[in-house]
Amino acid sequence: LPPRADCPDCYARTQWVEVPSKGTIYTYTMLDYAGVGIELKTPYWQIDVAIKGVDTIFKGILLNGKPEISMKVKAQFRTKNPTHTILDVWWVPA
Repeated sequence: LPPRADCPDCYARTQWVEVPSKGTIYTYTMLDYAGVGIELKTPYWQIDVAIKGVDTIFKGILLNGKPEISMKVKAQFRTKNPTHTILDVWWVPA
């Protein structure tokens, strides 16, 4: 977030397409320190999500539950007071 306008490798304009809101956990880690500017209570699970038809792995936060490799998850979106950052998207078990 926000989507890329240009390819970082060849600088060609990208084409925006709608992608599924469900994916599979590729890997995960527990974070005990959120870092400056991150409004999350620690500890929390940071997950990498593989989405069918998407070339890059999507980073995010697992809102509840304990992650497992290959676990199915679905995206949820902040609609009230969005930050227009990655913090506007989190994942829950599907």
